[in-house]
Amino acid sequence: MRLQGLNKCRAKYLAYSGTETFITFTVIYTKRMNGIIIIYKAEEKKSSIQLSRALHGYKDYSNKGKYFYEREGLLKKIPYIQLMRGVFIVKKEDAEKFISLLKRYKITYHVREVILTPQDLHDLGEK
Repeated sequence: MRLQGLNKCRAKYLAYSGTETFITFTVIYTKRMNGIIIIYKAEEKKSSIQLSRALHGYKDYSNKGKYFYEREGLLKKIPYIQLMRGVFIVKKEDAEKFISLLKRYKITYHVREVILTPQDLHDLGEK
């Protein structure tokens, strides 16, 4: 088989036997990846603040403000898309980390699988 005209999504193959062409066929490949949309709402103020610190991180001060430490949140470690307050799209492999935080702070949440658009894949760092 000989490859003819290759680009990102389309390849055309020609099968040869001697000098005659037997079959011409086209293979169309589109990268389709699923993500997870997570929607949550914190009912209590305390759990809302704790979750925000766990997700976004915070500065921890010691010795009357003389020293401070930057505590990283989960969202600094994983790629995500925030659609609005309490609505995130994450990769499938990172969803369990996010959900475990929601369970730890007893947050009400809903999870659904979604098909990612090319723009979503770009925003999540996929090639």
